[in-house]
Amino acid sequence: MSSRQPFHSLFTSQQAGILCNDARFQRFAAEACDCQGRQFNESAAAQFVRTYCKIESRRQLDSDSAAKLKFQILRTEFDAWTGKIASQPCSFWHADTLSCGRPSGCRYDQKTGRCS
Repeated sequence: MSSRQPFHSLFTSQQAGILCNDARFQRFAAEACDCQGRQFNESAAAQFVRTYCKIESRRQLDSDSAAKLKFQILRTEFDAWTGKIASQPCSFWHADTLSCGRPSGCRYDQKTGRCS
């Protein structure tokens, strides 16, 4: 009997590989790239992760702390997109442009204190 490791205990590069093979993540990545109504394949989703995290290889997610943080933000955005967690206020709000670093972009709503 094989024992599976919980997702959160895997190396970040392994998490990225699993997500890039997930059809929901592929749709999320396509929407984040303004390709509404389209679906990326695994390769396009992997390129999206590399571009978003500013890395050349997903292996770098295991050693580059800035890239790892960006990937964690991306996972949180994906979890909010799927409804797994409630949408959160953006932690990367830029006061000068009233926008954030979310992959799909947004506008900050000063009344609610959330990005939309």
